[in-house]
Amino acid sequence: MAQVSLYLHYKLTNVFDQKKQTMPTYDLQDPTDLDIMRGTFDSYTSNDWEKYIDQATANNMGYKNINALNTAQKKTGLSKFLSPKMIQWVLNLVEELDAKHEKEGG
Repeated sequence: MAQVSLYLHYKLTNVFDQKKQTMPTYDLQDPTDLDIMRGTFDSYTSNDWEKYIDQATANNMGYKNINALNTAQKKTGLSKFLSPKMIQWVLNLVEELDAKHEKEGG
């Protein structure tokens, strides 16, 4: 029982880290984390991805990152066709772009 509560405490502090407001770190080997990542990815629309692609282009984030966002836009709502590493990469890019947008006061 204690192991389960420690595990849940770890997961909840990772997912709901309000103090740092950073992207939670996901374990790519954990099915729960994969489900959370896939659900988060599937919650974005094609228009959201277009916004992030435009921001990444304006911030000169590099062609690999922009291509990753383009792939995410093409696979909108179809996270089952993307690898966990790709989903994690794209979600980290989204978090980075959101942080830059907040710093700029937008």
